[in-house]
Amino acid sequence: MSRTHPRSSTAYNKKVQRRREREVDRELLRLAKIKHSDEFGDEAPIDRVKIRRYKKELRKSVNRGTLVLELESHLM
Repeated sequence: MSRTHPRSSTAYNKKVQRRREREVDRELLRLAKIKHSDEFGDEAPIDRVKIRRYKKELRKSVNRGTLVLELESHLM
């Protein structure tokens, strides 16, 4: 980040842009983990294969329009 002009360096702007692009993926992952803990309990070890499957199902729901995500942008 530029010290003289905060939030104006190209590297920082690129980082912020990439983070915004991944907001949907992060939210889908969070929802998939919640679904996993609801199904198997909080104490069950995380099964990455099941998490990936849940995330894929949730993404299909979003694409069909049956699930709407509300994202909060904390950057800028």
